[in-house]
Amino acid sequence: MGVLGLAPFLQKHCPQVIKILPERLKHLQGKTIVIDGTLITQRLHFAPAPHPHRHILGWYRLITELKESDVRAMCVFDGKERNLAKAMEVARRKQARRISAVRGRLESERLQRLNRLSHILHAYQTLQPEDREQANETLRRLMAQATKLPPMTTVPAHEVPIIDLEPETSDPEDFVSEEDWMQLPSDFQSGSNANAKQPSDVPHKGNYLRSRRRRDKGETSTLVNNVASSSHAQDAQASYNSDLHNIDPGPPVYVTGELYIDWDGYSRSQSPPPNLAPVAVFNSLADLYQNYLSTLPSSQAPSLPLPETSEAYSTPESYLHDEDQPSSPEILESRTQYHLTIEEGRIWHDLAESVSTPERDPSEALAALADRSLYISESYERRSKPPSYETYEESKMLLEAMGVPCIESSGPFEAEALASSLVLNGYADFVASEDTDVLIYEAPLIRNITNRKQPLITISGSSVRTALHLTRSSYIDFALLLGTDFSQRIPNVGPSRALKFIRKHGTIERVVAEERTRTPPRGPETRYFEQIGLAREVFATLPPVPEDVAVLEGKEEDWDAVSRIMSQFGLSRAVDDKHWDSGASLAGNYFDDNPAVDPALKSKPQRN
Repeated sequence: MGVLGLAPFLQKHCPQVIKILPERLKHLQGKTIVIDGTLITQRLHFAPAPHPHRHILGWYRLITELKESDVRAMCVFDGKERNLAKAMEVARRKQARRISAVRGRLESERLQRLNRLSHILHAYQTLQPEDREQANETLRRLMAQATKLPPMTTVPAHEVPIIDLEPETSDPEDFVSEEDWMQLPSDFQSGSNANAKQPSDVPHKGNYLRSRRRRDKGETSTLVNNVASSSHAQDAQASYNSDLHNIDPGPPVYVTGELYIDWDGYSRSQSPPPNLAPVAVFNSLADLYQNYLSTLPSSQAPSLPLPETSEAYSTPESYLHDEDQPSSPEILESRTQYHLTIEEGRIWHDLAESVSTPERDPSEALAALADRSLYISESYERRSKPPSYETYEESKMLLEAMGVPCIESSGPFEAEALASSLVLNGYADFVASEDTDVLIYEAPLIRNITNRKQPLITISGSSVRTALHLTRSSYIDFALLLGTDFSQRIPNVGPSRALKFIRKHGTIERVVAEERTRTPPRGPETRYFEQIGLAREVFATLPPVPEDVAVLEGKEEDWDAVSRIMSQFGLSRAVDDKHWDSGASLAGNYFDDNPAVDPALKSKPQRN
């Protein structure tokens, strides 16, 4: 997770500490970088590409690019022992998984409902005008009676954890470009090597991409057939603890009332039903609408007309700011999902009025909504399968074959702490990571190492402390006041106020004592101060470097071993294809698939 809000704060208030390297690795020729192997492996694993071993392809391309630029690399991975100071963060992520498991299931059910509605719409459009009007009248009658329908069953408000996920942790980056993947032969896309494992649960984005392209070209879009499963779990991007890899989300905590319709038997690959009798169309539309009503957040289904989006969210900025909060205390939808629920209701409204108002044909809106639902559903699907032990071991195997030394942290130290220690002790020049904890150790950080579309960014932790005019101890307290993996954020204290308080009072204890009435910490103060004490030790203590310095040197690259590994995982074509566009394969932005962010609003400006 890193330090909450630190990077945008520095960009706004201390831009001089941020250095842009537009030619990327050319600026680092002859340098040595330490890569946070745990974090990068997680990001490659969560990339929206269909190959089951996309982490192998991503590492291969990254290390190849580093070698071509004469940049030496070593990788640091988290060890098996976990820091007790991080226990609260681990518990928070476990809670977040349970909530997102439900959200993913809700989105998958919505996608199935929209797909079936698309099929029924084909039959509806072939009806005679009088039959279409009768279908519309059926819908209007159901809408008028909506308040009489039984409510869905929800988790009591006091049992719903409020999740506050920072974008830095909730949005995995896309190292292996989906557009680049689409250019590959189909056998390579799926990893056709006979010896390579082919899990059936790898999401396939081909139909989704082609659907989006058709709409961009003005062609008619169809709903895709490949749909994310209904079993989801929360973003495990930063949860690499072996005991969290296969968390059971538990029994369903979000069920519908008497109008629940089981779509499990419905085949999404079937063609639109031909020549349905009018009564079958009437019944299908009624069933689907009732299924939609059963997902609404209260016992009162919305009456016509539905509120405009602008009424639900006053500004895009405020909407994005609370993107991952539950839309109300009584339901587990994210605000984005609630936004989609409103639009789905508007589609039903337009369908009910489509005969008297032909221009309100909902076909295009339905297809667009399905695309957005698919995007969110697939994102939850990827997040539901965190990296396994084998994922990390496979990555290390390839890295070592390519001559990159892999070091595992020992004791209660995180990978980014050991990486920082290696740099500060003179064994490397930069830490390559997205984790801003590195800056609190006062090591120089490189960001965007895996995003070829963006320049590299370097930030020196010691320069940050100097620019903020803080001592070493007050610098650590400033970071802890912002919130880290080891410390909670105090409500209503952002970076600017935190800096002001630390400069004025010196320590967190003094801040709490002097500002208690305005900014009390969550929970008992004694517990909060215990947490702060442990967190201070984390950032004040650098882990020792390996006693055997030879392990930092690595071995010569074994090209035969590299070829065997790539072939084993169905990726030999990436090695053999001399015309492969490495720039495209490394393109993308890890922060493009947050299921809490509506893809239709991704171009909107976000609040700092």
